[in-house]
Amino acid sequence: MKKVLLFSSVIMILGLTGCSNKYFNDWFSSEQNETDKICQQVIEAYKQQDSEKLKSLFSEESKKNIENLDTEISAFFDYIEGSIQSFEGDCASSSESNYGKRKTELDGMYLILTEKERYCMNFYMYSEDDENAQNVGIYKIEIALESEVAEDNFIWDNPPNGIFVGGQN
Repeated sequence: MKKVLLFSSVIMILGLTGCSNKYFNDWFSSEQNETDKICQQVIEAYKQQDSEKLKSLFSEESKKNIENLDTEISAFFDYIEGSIQSFEGDCASSSESNYGKRKTELDGMYLILTEKERYCMNFYMYSEDDENAQNVGIYKIEIALESEVAEDNFIWDNPPNGIFVGGQN
């Protein structure tokens, strides 16, 4: 009887673990798909040299707070050399809930390949903010040459929002 009970318990635990893994895999997969989609839209804006398209990806709050967004978008377009061939990357996420109101931040970290260079690009965005819908969207993009990022003294620029190109050595 004890063996049957132990065996049943193990089966139930494994079954529950499998369900939770599927839940977490689906959850992470959807976040990865969302950041991949945003990265693709950033790349399309670059390919078309469409500053309005790139600007539309930024949150309304960021568009109000970034002083020279048009200039920063131009610098972003000018920084990338060559046509983009491919991209690959990952995402990280964090979320908080305050009395049922959720806020989820996604950070996309991508390697962008052109026929001339390799770039590391990060973007930071809120995919949801129940307390302030004006925050939903990108609030910061960083891009630098992969060779710069690999240097020992490389640091990313850390202001709260904007577009930052090149390493800050």
